[in-house]
Amino acid sequence: MYPRKNLDIAINDLAAALLYCIDYRLDRTRLSRHLEQLWSHRDDALVALSVRSAFDALLTILKLPSGAEVIMSGINIPDMTEIVLRHHLKVVPVDLILNTLQVDSDQLIEAISPKTRVVVVAHLFGSLMDMEAIIRIVEAHENILLVEDCAQAFAGCSGYLGADRTDVSMFSFGAIKTATALGGAMLRIRSADLHAAMRKRLASYPQHRRSYFFKRVMKYIALKVLSYPRVYGVAVGLLKMLGIDYGVFIVSLARTFKGRDLLNLIRMQPSAPLLALLLRRLKSYNRSDLDGRLSAGNYVVKGLDDRSAIPGADNLSHTFWLFPLLSSHPGQLIASLRRSGFDATSDSTQLHCVSPDRDRAKSTGTSRKIIDTAVYLPVYGSIPTRDLARMVSIVNASAPAAV
Repeated sequence: MYPRKNLDIAINDLAAALLYCIDYRLDRTRLSRHLEQLWSHRDDALVALSVRSAFDALLTILKLPSGAEVIMSGINIPDMTEIVLRHHLKVVPVDLILNTLQVDSDQLIEAISPKTRVVVVAHLFGSLMDMEAIIRIVEAHENILLVEDCAQAFAGCSGYLGADRTDVSMFSFGAIKTATALGGAMLRIRSADLHAAMRKRLASYPQHRRSYFFKRVMKYIALKVLSYPRVYGVAVGLLKMLGIDYGVFIVSLARTFKGRDLLNLIRMQPSAPLLALLLRRLKSYNRSDLDGRLSAGNYVVKGLDDRSAIPGADNLSHTFWLFPLLSSHPGQLIASLRRSGFDATSDSTQLHCVSPDRDRAKSTGTSRKIIDTAVYLPVYGSIPTRDLARMVSIVNASAPAAV
């Protein structure tokens, strides 16, 4: 069975990570400096434990008044909205355009109020939205910070690293991300003063221990072995025999921040071994590493009868980090695909439709439709074309799309 997600890291990278855990010559300051120089030559880069850590640090530094509004694109992960709420701020979601995954500009204009202080736009599923229209809208208002959440959009250091006129851009290298280092985030921060304040805030956190990262590497070595189709099929069968919901089990294993005390979990600095692995991954990763995934994604897009059922199908900057497909009968489609050896799922990510504050509610119909009806297809470069064709034929024979 082809697993729902292919970890974007090789066994030799994981082996190197184990060696980093016992290399006490590693220097965090030097590693951080090399990462930031690699990321940007404009002295605006910064490394953090995670995008969540950076976003929380940003809101802490801004010290926004209680009840100030943060506009967010209609789909994000629950932790990001939770961070906003923990800072006693209001969330105002804006909807997406289905065929491009672009934030709805008209709704963004309508959503901005005198209380708006931050706008957060998330590039989804490996696509990139056109930032120019968003930048123009935000720049027409004073005292609004524009933040790009690019956690799902990395395509190599020679690719897109955030718009130059965006105040803050954030990229994630968590466990299931492109070029994963099992953690870490890279930022670009336009304001020198804000950059200095962010650096000071993040440096005040305690450091993760090497033992923490060692255990994490060992877990993902096991998950990497588990991701081989034959091994995965056996593991799924065993979990079913034991009465364990393997979907819930897999998502639980992949989660980075578990537990109720989110802020304490994210207010940490990355360990030296994590920084060393992140540097290794970024130095060696380039756009050509995505060729297999791009080829597979484009093949499936062209083969499907109903192109309109693919969120972002008309987005010209798409690397298919995930491949959602809208279905009127997602459960039936998932069952058909799993019977044929494709572990499709409706809960492949932690994404959710962002809930608005009641007195600033906006229509997020497209975002809700994506979350409620999406089936995530296993589409990546290691799947042979004959099997991609078989998956496409199953989808085409299924119920009509929910569009």
